[in-house]
Parts: sequence; C-alpha cells; structure tokens
Amino acid sequence: MFKLGLRSVLAHRLRFVLCTLAVTLGVAFAGLAVGLALLARGAVHGEARLGLAACLVLVTTPYLAVWYLAWAVPLAAPEDERASRLVALALTAYLLPQTIPL
Repeated sequence: MFKLGLRSVLAHRLRFVLCTLAVTLGVAFAGLAVGLALLARGAVHGEARLGLAACLVLVTTPYLAVWYLAWAVPLAAPEDERASRLVALALTAYLLPQTIPL
C-alpha cells in the first residue's frame, strides 16, 4: 500500500521527467509559491478560495492518500467558480487507480 501512495504523488512522477531531485523539488516549491501568492492575492480582494487551496496542498504534498480528498472535495463543492470543482474532480480521477486497481 505504501508503494501505491508514493507512485501517485505528483512530485514522484515529475522526477521521472525532470531526472534530478533538486529540479523536481524546485518545480514543486515554485508551483506552491505561485499558487499561494495567487490565492493570497484573491483573499486580499475578498475571494477566499478554500477548495483551490486544499487542492494546491494535495498536489504539492509529499505523500498523497486517497482519503485526503475528503478535505478538498467538500471545500470545492460550494464555491462559485468552476475551477476548484474541476481540480477536485481531476484529483479524484487521478487517484482512482490507487483505490480501484484497473
């Protein structure tokens, strides 16, 4: 079960494309920093996007388990914009083979 969790982490998959751990971590940290900056800018203007924030945490986490979606999906569901719901749906589809072996 531990192997399945590690294979589904986005940073682990990026390592096969980018080849080195340093470059992979740099891309992950840069993505997290840009995402947090955009979310903070929106929050300053009164647009708290909790669903996107939860999805950003899931995408950049070092270990991703299926039950972590229990945080992202309920936060994304009531939001007005479609982006958070689509990202939560994409994460659900991405993690589906971890739960149901295809």
